[in-house]
Amino acid sequence: VESSLGVKQGILRSVTRLSLDLKEVNLSEWPVVPGRALLLAGWMRCEPAATSIDLRGASITEQEAEAIAASIEHCPRLVSLNLLRNEAMGEVGARSLASALARTISSGG
Repeated sequence: VESSLGVKQGILRSVTRLSLDLKEVNLSEWPVVPGRALLLAGWMRCEPAATSIDLRGASITEQEAEAIAASIEHCPRLVSLNLLRNEAMGEVGARSLASALARTISSGG
């Protein structure tokens, strides 16, 4: 129960930072909570207005990077994705995100 409450509180804190109207989304140092990548991926699939997402130092894992990459195509306005200090995603996660962002930018959404 205590673990579930912690997850719920973490998700609720994150949701308040994910308005569909925001152009610049700052999730730097985003706390590691279960389900956070699914939350971000779901938000991205709603075609938000975001042109920039800052995930500096958020400890994004390879699996989270791949989940986010799969949703980037739904962010037609996104041109900047800051992933500094996310070593945990490794080369595979970084390549997935870079490829997805490049495809989205080149296709215009």
